[in-house]
Formats: sequence, structure tokens, C-alpha cells
Amino acid sequence: MQPGNRVDPTPSFKYEIKIDGTVMAGFTSCSGLEVTRDTKEVAEGGINDYVHILPGPLKHGRLTLKDGLVYSNYMWNWLHEGMYDVKVKRLSMTIILYGVDGTVARTWTVAGAYPVKWSASDLKSDSNEVAIETVEFAHNGLTFVAGTPPSAA
Repeated sequence: MQPGNRVDPTPSFKYEIKIDGTVMAGFTSCSGLEVTRDTKEVAEGGINDYVHILPGPLKHGRLTLKDGLVYSNYMWNWLHEGMYDVKVKRLSMTIILYGVDGTVARTWTVAGAYPVKWSASDLKSDSNEVAIETVEFAHNGLTFVAGTPPSAA
């Protein structure tokens, strides 16, 4: 390898979290990017060949960001806000998926998010593993923004 060449320890897709335009953390795994519509079954008298299935409200799953590294104390402090008065700060945040070449592949905007769980990996002095963190968020909604398709070469 030539001097000055960057070797990225996670050359596959990466996720970053931005809050108010500032990158707060980087992760290699993001789960819970889901929206589910509740439904209600209603049987109508005299109709025996089907049941009406009516649409209901949307539910959003909890976001879980794993195998990451938080760059500051911001998320830790954010989790602890409202510990005594239950006044939790809800913020909009952006999840950015980068492709292998470093370009933005996808973006999700999360509305009214707040952290509900933070955990760190086991710290072992006899291991070469990097200390990684997992952060879980509850939120009010998710907006998907497609990335720019790759250009034909």
C-alpha cells in the first residue's frame, strides 16, 4: 500500500446521523426503517364471501443504529434530558446512507426523534475489537429521499 492511501475499515455501506446539519455519529448498521399501516376488519351482515379491511393509521418502528461511534457527548446528554421532569427534546434528524464510493445513496428524514436506549459493547483489554455503540430512537415519522442514480460509464 502506498503512503497516503486511506484504508477504510468499513468499505461497505455506511450510515451517518445529522442533527441540525451536524454529523453526530457514524454507524454500519441501521434497522427499524419501517412504516406499517394498521387495518381493521369489519364483517358486514349478509356478505359472506369477504370481510371489509379498512385502512388505519401508520405506525413507525423504532430506529436502531448499531456498530457505531458517536462523535460527541450530544446523544448521551440528549438521552438524559428530561430525567427528572420528563421534558424530552424531540428533534428532526437525517440518516444518510453512503455508497462504497462515498456518494450519498439514500437519505431518510426522521421527525420528532428522541433517544430511548444507548448501549456500548463489552470492553475487553485482551481483544482487538473496537468499542462500538448502539443507539435506539423513537420518532413520529419517516420521509424517504432517493439518492442520485449512478451514471452510466
